[in-house]
Amino acid sequence: MDTRQKLIRVSAALLKESGPELSMRAVCEAAGVTAPTLYHHFGDKQGLIDATVADAFDRYLAEKLNKNSTGNLVEDLRRGWDLHVDFGRSNPVLYKLMFPSANRESLPSAAEKSFALLHRAMERLEQMGQLQPSLHADIAVRALWASLYGTTILICGDKQQQDAELLSALVRDAVIDALTCLPFLREGSS
Repeated sequence: MDTRQKLIRVSAALLKESGPELSMRAVCEAAGVTAPTLYHHFGDKQGLIDATVADAFDRYLAEKLNKNSTGNLVEDLRRGWDLHVDFGRSNPVLYKLMFPSANRESLPSAAEKSFALLHRAMERLEQMGQLQPSLHADIAVRALWASLYGTTILICGDKQQQDAELLSALVRDAVIDALTCLPFLREGSS
């Protein structure tokens, strides 16, 4: 791993451990480099944070793209929801840096790749007649994103994360069921 990547990984680990107050001194010590090395690669603290966020998006999208499709778009939406919430639960500080607000226009440009995947899935559902007849892909994406973002931020803010999986599953299923018109038999149901 090169020095730049090492600094990004150390930054992500420190954000996860100690919260949003990232100390450049702590990053340098943990990475075994001097401050001039850090500033050479990133310019300043914000440059390091931006690179850490971009790296997190790359890792998140790689994991998302490596999930094999089930062949059922509705089930794939559920799996995508779970992946997103799990990422937020595991990386609450980084998640809040990646998604500082629900407003898509203010999100980092790397987030657009994730939204493009979601939009394509909703367009396919619409073309297949699997979205509610009164909906179109754009509003379905916005509804799903609002619910997903709200649920993930709520879970990220709950230190104990009590009943996080149940909360997420309830909201996920309610929203996806409301957006789609084909009944979906979940695992274990008949």
